[in-house]
Formats: sequence, structure tokens, C-alpha cells
Amino acid sequence: MSSTTIYVLSHVYKTRDGDYEEKSLGSYSSLAKAQVAIKRYKKLPGFRQHPESFVIFESVLDQDAAWVEGFFTANPHSALVFKIVPRAEWEAESGDYHGSAHDRADGFLHFFTASQLDETLRRYYAGKKDLMLVAADTGALGAALKWEYSPSRDEDFPHLYGPLSSDAIKWVRPITRGKNGEFVLPLP
Repeated sequence: MSSTTIYVLSHVYKTRDGDYEEKSLGSYSSLAKAQVAIKRYKKLPGFRQHPESFVIFESVLDQDAAWVEGFFTANPHSALVFKIVPRAEWEAESGDYHGSAHDRADGFLHFFTASQLDETLRRYYAGKKDLMLVAADTGALGAALKWEYSPSRDEDFPHLYGPLSSDAIKWVRPITRGKNGEFVLPLP
């Protein structure tokens, strides 16, 4: 049985916000046909403003090509992960943050997505006061950031294998309490 190669055409460009916008444009039976499609698209609004942003990927049908170990989808608007830190501990650090005693014992810094914060605060910080929320840019954390499955929560969590660089920190804000004692997150 012979394999069939196709050519997948996409358009990828950087927006004003610094994010990347990708559009899947089509699949073609030959490289020449994909290149002809690029000529057509370059005449259209939006595409003609980004004429160097076309990408052609060669792919083989009926064959796994990528994502064979799964994936994690970060918030496409912010791509932030969060660290909960007691204020006194945060203020005692200077420069890069090397983690709590718990982090150091585990060998990585525990981070959370925005959707994981409420349950994490409820489980592990219920009686704590004067907490800070540190937002870090996943892109700036690089390959040291790993997404790992937690059976107790049945979801993947971001773990940073290395110090939190001050360059990766987007902001640090206090976590306050509401009238009924519930945590109020300082998320935008």
C-alpha cells in the first residue's frame, strides 16, 4: 500500500497584540497547486497585507505526524499561568523566585491556570491570609514549563522546572477576601 502525500496551506502572521493568527486555507495534491493557491490568496484583503506569511506543510495521509503525546490548550488571549505565594515569602525574594519549601521538595514550582485557581485556593489555602497572585507568561517560561497530569484533580497542571525569572512575570497582585470570607482573585 503506497502512501499519499498532500500539501497543507496555512497563513500565519503576528497581530498588533503580539499574538499569532493562523488560518488553514486548504489541502492540495501537489506543491505546485498549493503555490498557485498562494497567488490567488495574495490578491485578497488581509492576505495581501501579509504576503510573506503563507506556509506549506507536506503531510502524509493515514500517518500520525504530531501531537502523539497529547497537548494542553492555554488561554489564547493571555497565555498566563499563575503562582500563589504568601506575601511575606514573595517580599523576601529578590530577583528570580525559587519557590516555596513545598516546591523545592517536589523539584518544581507549582503553577495553575486561571480556571484552576478557585479550587486550588479552596483546597490548600483556606485558612491563609495575605496571599499574592503572580502571573507569568508561558512563552517566556520556555521549555522549563511542563504540563503534567494530576490524578487527584484529573487534569494537567503547569509545573516550572527552574526558577521563575523576573522577566517572565507579567504582574503581581494581592488576593483579597470578600464579605463572606471567599477569595477574590485580581484577574483582569
